Amino acid sequence: VRFLPQSYSSSRIKYSTSRHNRTQRFSQTKIPKRIDHIIIGSGISGLSCATALAKNGKSILVLEQHDIAGGSIHVFPEFGVEFDTGLHYVGNIKKRMPLLNFLGDFPIEWQQMGSEDNWIFDRFFIGDKEYYSRAGEENLIQDLLLDFPAEEENLVRYIQDIKKYAQKDLFFHIKIVSEWLRFILSKFCCREFFQRAQMSSYQYVSEYTSNEKLKEVLCALSIDGGPPPRKQSAFIHISIVNHFLNGGFYPKGSPKVITQSLIRTIERSGGRVLTGATIEQICIKQGRVVGITLVNGTFIPCSSVISSAGVPNTVKLLPEPEKHDKVLQDIPSTIVIDENMLGADLPAQIDELFSDLAQMMPTSFNIG
Repeated sequence: VRFLPQSYSSSRIKYSTSRHNRTQRFSQTKIPKRIDHIIIGSGISGLSCATALAKNGKSILVLEQHDIAGGSIHVFPEFGVEFDTGLHYVGNIKKRMPLLNFLGDFPIEWQQMGSEDNWIFDRFFIGDKEYYSRAGEENLIQDLLLDFPAEEENLVRYIQDIKKYAQKDLFFHIKIVSEWLRFILSKFCCREFFQRAQMSSYQYVSEYTSNEKLKEVLCALSIDGGPPPRKQSAFIHISIVNHFLNGGFYPKGSPKVITQSLIRTIERSGGRVLTGATIEQICIKQGRVVGITLVNGTFIPCSSVISSAGVPNTVKLLPEPEKHDKVLQDIPSTIVIDENMLGADLPAQIDELFSDLAQMMPTSFNIG
């Protein structure tokens, strides 16, 4: 549950926020004359890839089966109310702004959540008890000490280790080196990271406290990572907690401005982002891509296809997908999230509502 004060309204944004470039329905007349790459899916990964290529002079055709581009950052109107879908807030925004502003056609403005309420950006309701998170690691520790005064030493050590183990860049960088060197580096330089990545979130927080109630609260800090704490990787817990140590931020004008900014970059390079385009098959001839076919029978020739639709969906688009059944069987299914949205006709006191994210969970959620 999140309420956004009127200061978040897109009406206060200087640049246009029309739906136009997010809802360009596919037609053959809109296909670019030159296509360097076709990208399947217009989520943030597909659009980021497309804009990076567009910045290098490539003409990109992005195809989206939905009627609005953006994937989990798409925004849609219903009965005069605008709903966002996947982006609830972003942390560590200073690190991400340079890249996003480089890729986009115009800079995105961000508002820090909790400006009206002492920088509270997260509220947790565990059973009938409320907890909250404020921006800043010292604030997080002090707020937890209100309920757990005997845990100061443990909490300080917990935060220090969160920052230490979150420095995982080397783990990903070594993937580009030779296999023998990767084995040596991972064994000696990433040992602590591997040890914690194999733990669950519940096991990880148990290294810092024996207080079961505190374990619940610490695990709640990463509850939006998906699985319950006994099934969630400590790697996810560490990453999320570190990501939000300095608070949460929300884009002014809603996440749609991110989509619009990225699409404009693609269009400036001669590309297009077209919706309502469902792929039937990725066409391959003599081991090389020659184009894609849509469900309506339209064939679009190209020599390069990049899929951001996920491995299972991509494999199903290949010729003779049954040959790859073993690959699909080895990929575990992901958690399913059921999202319900409510628009309410509230009085003028809407500005008095807080901009934090409220999360409610049963007292036994950490057993799952």
